[in-house]
Amino acid sequence: MKTAGRNNRSGMTLIEVLLALGLFAMLGLFVAGILNSVMGLWQNGERRGHGDLVFSSTLQKLRTDLRALHNGARGRFEVDFWEAVPAGEAQQAWYLPRMRFLAHGGAALDQDPEARHAVEIVWMLVPEDPANSRLCRLMRLTQLENPSESFLSSDRLVERRAREGAGLVVLDGVAWAEFAALDSQGQWHEEWKIPPDPVRDLPAKVRLRLERVAGSARNRPPRLDEDLEAAGNRMRLRGQLPFKIPEFALVEKEWMRVSGTPPTLSIAERGLRDTSFEAHPARAPVLLPKSYAGEAWVVAEGRRWAP
Repeated sequence: MKTAGRNNRSGMTLIEVLLALGLFAMLGLFVAGILNSVMGLWQNGERRGHGDLVFSSTLQKLRTDLRALHNGARGRFEVDFWEAVPAGEAQQAWYLPRMRFLAHGGAALDQDPEARHAVEIVWMLVPEDPANSRLCRLMRLTQLENPSESFLSSDRLVERRAREGAGLVVLDGVAWAEFAALDSQGQWHEEWKIPPDPVRDLPAKVRLRLERVAGSARNRPPRLDEDLEAAGNRMRLRGQLPFKIPEFALVEKEWMRVSGTPPTLSIAERGLRDTSFEAHPARAPVLLPKSYAGEAWVVAEGRRWAP
């Protein structure tokens, strides 16, 4: 006679299954949030590191040129601004920095392999698309010393060559830049002209400061979440934002001084850096540039060489 047995198999109830699924979903969201934060930190670090390397390369090129600066009686040097875009009905004139000097031939071996001649060198900012953007290219122009058509005395020649793209693009995506030269009294000058003069010394040092946007900060910038009136003093942003908000922001073609904690920023000043007050629609791009700065010593700390 067979003994009847009972089936004692146990399982999960529907409620237990739903609770387990809910816990797994919450855990998945938690892990995804951590991964997203880590990836954001990594991407920001990568962008910053790459930007530092690009600026270091730019600064090294500038230092190499200044080590070749002609410090004899014929040596000359100038920092000034040129009018990139004239004033219009709804805009101020746009001035960009420029630096010009005479160097030894070793600064342009491609043009003078034997380094027998002096070379005229120009570093300047040139607009990428002046009709639609305030971003610029940092360009380097060189030519053998040419008294009849000199980069050092002809503004029109330099500007025409730069607009034609005849020079080397050292850096793109530059939102703002400044050249400044240090005199023997320790004063910095953004405008200073030193003609050929055996008595007057050349600058001891040159400083380059710039703000730049690149990568996703340029291609996928944060945008206004709502309209910003011409007299507005706050803006709310949407999109990927840097962990540290810079002092200046470029909203379309208007520079502003900002502060605060994302996504809402306070606007302290508007219409800066040769720009005008404007109203901006929702979804307008907001560029938040990174700042870089470096210095380059001039050969012999600017002292003239006298035979």
